[in-house]
Amino acid sequence: APSVLTGPGDDCAVIDVGTKELMLAAVDQIAGGIHYLEGEDPIAKAAAKLLKRNLSDIAAMGGKAAYAMVTAAARLPDDEALSFYKSLAEEAEKYHVTICGGDISSSPEGASVFTLSILGWVEKEKLCLRANAKPGDLIYVTGEFGNSFNSKHHLDFTPRLEESRFLAGDFTKAMIDVSDGLVADLGHILEMSRVGAVLDTAAIPLRDGAKLPEALSDGEDYELIFAVPP
Repeated sequence: APSVLTGPGDDCAVIDVGTKELMLAAVDQIAGGIHYLEGEDPIAKAAAKLLKRNLSDIAAMGGKAAYAMVTAAARLPDDEALSFYKSLAEEAEKYHVTICGGDISSSPEGASVFTLSILGWVEKEKLCLRANAKPGDLIYVTGEFGNSFNSKHHLDFTPRLEESRFLAGDFTKAMIDVSDGLVADLGHILEMSRVGAVLDTAAIPLRDGAKLPEALSDGEDYELIFAVPP
């Protein structure tokens, strides 16, 4: 539809609903055994991660989160199900997100899967897109990279909403969050912006226990990469 200004291919869809701000919409999921370890990682931390990885997408666009809807396809004991939703509610309150609906289903034998759809807002002048990097821009990152899963950073991270709001519009118009790996996600900006990049690998900040190859490719960092004009 003409109101969809940015569809698949960025961290969020961007929709013009006729208001002063643009609507942001994204969806993400966590699956047991892939995004958290069932039976090892607390289900409450998995719930927090579900919301925070969606918040990271909102941050990548320079936006503010507002509403969420959650679905669960899982076989959880009652106490774990309550822990999941209690943690989700606490995280939502912390980040001023209203959970306004969803669905709960049982699942066949196998991994539990939880999905969260998020809606937010961004001022037109703050909107950041993967396609907005320009030749000569400098590449910056927040935080550190590598060893996220083993160190449990992937469960305990703070989405970079505050940093995003500071940067968006004033310092950058091109930003992405790092969930698939620094090189892979930077590659999305390069592809969409039709530019290349040179990395000073010695300057890449490493998380404790990480080596350079892990920092470049592991993913699950939930930091931001952004391009700044000289």
